[in-house]
Amino acid sequence: MATAGVSKQQVAKFWRQQPFDLALPNANGRTPLGNCDLCFMKSERTLAGIMRDYPERAAWWIDLEETISTT
Repeated sequence: MATAGVSKQQVAKFWRQQPFDLALPNANGRTPLGNCDLCFMKSERTLAGIMRDYPERAAWWIDLEETISTT
């Protein structure tokens, strides 16, 4: 989208106009939680911030890995 010249503000405006709200925290145009809060493709810094702010989400992933015995 950046190569098409679409700004973060334009994206945010688009989503504000939709009939639903995903209620994702928005930090300077970024939504670190997204649809996969602890995705392995996120940076270590982003993951650390999410785990600091939402420790229960890390616990959920840990429990899931223990349940299915894989990573």
